[in-house]
Amino acid sequence: MQGLKVVAAGVVLGTAMTMGTVAMAADEDTREHGSKSYISSMPQSAVHASDLIGTSVRSRGSDGEEIGSVTDLVLDRHGQVTAVVVGVGGFLGVGEKEVAISWDRTELASGADGGERVVRIDADQSSLEEAPEYQSGEDSGMSE
Repeated sequence: MQGLKVVAAGVVLGTAMTMGTVAMAADEDTREHGSKSYISSMPQSAVHASDLIGTSVRSRGSDGEEIGSVTDLVLDRHGQVTAVVVGVGGFLGVGEKEVAISWDRTELASGADGGERVVRIDADQSSLEEAPEYQSGEDSGMSE
């Protein structure tokens, strides 16, 4: 099930990164097969969900405080990314809690010196530790 979430989120995330739903035209990267379109390579502005899971989450402040890491992505029933789930607090995963942050309140950026990708948010670790814990629930609501 986790693999399915990551694959679905990867497809959706590329779309969300371009600020909305993108209608893909048939070109060298898209092949028409009946009524379905297939992508043969990742669009330039896209990112795989699997590349975001585990990514460091830092504050946008001048100190760039490390807050936690991305543990999951939340998709709505239309397949759009609505939130990033961040693991905060604890030590080596023990005592950690998950907080969901609205996707439109995040920024995907390169780390220091153009290095590893990071997610930046307008919050610090203490405010996330005080935020309500994210409850994933059993029913995904995707069948509605």
